[in-house]
Amino acid sequence: MIELRDMSPQEFERYRTHGIEEYAKDLARVLLLNREQALVEATASFNDSLPNGAATSGHRLVCARLAGSAENIAIVWYAIKQRTYGKQLFIYDFEVVTTWRGKGYGEQILNAVLDAGRADGAEYAELAVFNDNPTAARLYARLGFKAVNTRMHRRL
Repeated sequence: MIELRDMSPQEFERYRTHGIEEYAKDLARVLLLNREQALVEATASFNDSLPNGAATSGHRLVCARLAGSAENIAIVWYAIKQRTYGKQLFIYDFEVVTTWRGKGYGEQILNAVLDAGRADGAEYAELAVFNDNPTAARLYARLGFKAVNTRMHRRL
């Protein structure tokens, strides 16, 4: 069984640093940016999405762990948003600790997040995944997510 709990202020600061760094790596890789450009873009995106940090209204930043354990095995950042078509749970970030990957916990954690969203009134769930991450895409497909668009990019 998976437990979700809100990040502590210290966990949030560690996550913020790590999350920006990892997102910058993704942006550099897929948008062909240099490290500095990618860090600026990742930091701006993070700050725009979480202007009040972990206290940003409607957002939830959680650590996932096995029931009864104190060890965090993943982080999830999600928000519940009202859309014209209903309440949506949007997953901004999901990362399983490397040593816990490939053991089926990702699916359990995402199911716990989807259950939490349902309990908060969400009717739909959405997330984004980079095309060069087929492992994550397969996980999301197993959970019933469908690709709805493709964003394309090229350098001029």
